[in-house]
Amino acid sequence: MSTALNVLFLEDNPDDAELLALELRLADFAPDWRRVDGPEDFLRELQDRPDIVIADYSMPQFTALDALRLLREASCDVPVIVVSGMMTEEACVECLRHGAVDYLLKDRLTRLGPAVHHALDQHRLQTERRRAERAAQESSAVLHAMVNAAPLMFYLTDPHGRFLTINHEFERLFDLTREEVIGRTARELPLGPLAADLSRRDTRCLRLHTTLEAEETITTSDGERVYLSTRYPVPDPDGGVHAVGAMYTDITRQKTIEAEVRSARAALQRQAEDLARSNAELQELDRLKNQFLATVSHELRTPLTSIRGYTELLADGYIGRLGPAEQRVIGIIDSEGKRLLSLIEDLLTFARIDNDALALNRGELDVTGLIESCCVAVQPAFTAAEVGLALAVRPALPRLYGDGAQLERVLLNLLSNAVKFTPRGGAVTVSAQHGGDAVTVAVADTGVGIPAEEQDKLFTRFFRSSTAYDNQVQGTGLGLAISKAIVEAHGGTIGARSAPGQGTTVTVTLPVHPSSPERGSGGRPADGVPASSASPPPTAFTPPTADRPIDHR
Repeated sequence: MSTALNVLFLEDNPDDAELLALELRLADFAPDWRRVDGPEDFLRELQDRPDIVIADYSMPQFTALDALRLLREASCDVPVIVVSGMMTEEACVECLRHGAVDYLLKDRLTRLGPAVHHALDQHRLQTERRRAERAAQESSAVLHAMVNAAPLMFYLTDPHGRFLTINHEFERLFDLTREEVIGRTARELPLGPLAADLSRRDTRCLRLHTTLEAEETITTSDGERVYLSTRYPVPDPDGGVHAVGAMYTDITRQKTIEAEVRSARAALQRQAEDLARSNAELQELDRLKNQFLATVSHELRTPLTSIRGYTELLADGYIGRLGPAEQRVIGIIDSEGKRLLSLIEDLLTFARIDNDALALNRGELDVTGLIESCCVAVQPAFTAAEVGLALAVRPALPRLYGDGAQLERVLLNLLSNAVKFTPRGGAVTVSAQHGGDAVTVAVADTGVGIPAEEQDKLFTRFFRSSTAYDNQVQGTGLGLAISKAIVEAHGGTIGARSAPGQGTTVTVTLPVHPSSPERGSGGRPADGVPASSASPPPTAFTPPTADRPIDHR
């Protein structure tokens, strides 16, 4: 198959151009050719990038040498073969010197085909060589720029220790120029004690033929710095070592941070040890405090019980009849004694709770009877405060299994708080219902309420809300905390819902007795509403009479 060839003939004789095209066809080319004989046409046709130019050496107005000059000025890389009827040796040399690839006489055109093949091959080789050289130059420039711009010190030394290259960071750190360093050894440079160290490390890397890493401290124009040095052998094509490369990365800041971290860890360790000792001391103090509270409370309880006993004897007239004034004083003494005894009982309970010694005397409990008993106990306080008390207890509640005295204490705490924080004319409602495996008892008042930001502290010991201080309500802040501990000891939960000016509802949920016939039944009232939401409408609490005694079981 013929080889396509884009040819530009610089020829003033059309016949000679036809002859040249014929010779190319005979040499198995398929020429696509054009003929020009002047500089303007020549430059215009060059824009189509011909594969080769075949130029007549001597034309009247435009010679082959003129064409070669224009190609050089236009930086047009197109191979040129010069042909002529006759040429001297000097003319041939002149053409080659100006860039012609070959020359031949018109009476020997049989050489044209091989000459074109040779010219194209030479041009292809030159183009590839120039491309490779350009790529190598670009790669070298990129590598050189990358090494120079690197934020680390870099150098290469030959097997004799002479510097082959360095980067800008090397020049900056040692205040030396490239010209002062290249071709010299480290010992020939003003590097002080560092020179011997660099030479020794480079020689060791060269001898071991392996990568070496080390931390080095170097005094530079920036002061004393810590570097991580990495040395590696650079092999030559024969497998030997052509050079030793060295990179120095400044790790001064990292070392400073490491030292600070170690110091901080040591300080934290000391703090942890101090904290552990303090915690142990606090635990011991807490134990001693609980022991002290239990002892003092027990010792106070005995004489206080005796005081209350003698107060009752005085009030009952065993010592002699008392007048109204004396009765009022005795009543105050008894009331304050009762309050003090209640506080002592709270402290004893907390001591038991903290020591995990809160013993529960469990048994079957009638919830309705327990609620009514508590309401009877607080009825005088509600009457004195002019606060209404209503019950909304679902009939036939299942029995509970727990400590009646302790659960009674919980209800009394809730009712006492409700009446304290409810103004005259307000109301407190006690409701009870069951659903599934639990009975829920709620004490709701229409009192002053509690700010939202304080509600998560309600069940914290010794906490008293801002409304307690604002309304000058007496208390120790122990009641709800004790109630929470008692309820949780029974496997139940306690929670509160409140809003300022809208009252407070405290809800206690307790598990049903395992043998209760209604356990898990989730019974429904007649109207089909689920038991968990079916509470009878509240009715005013009426204290029991002889005809309707309270079940204290």
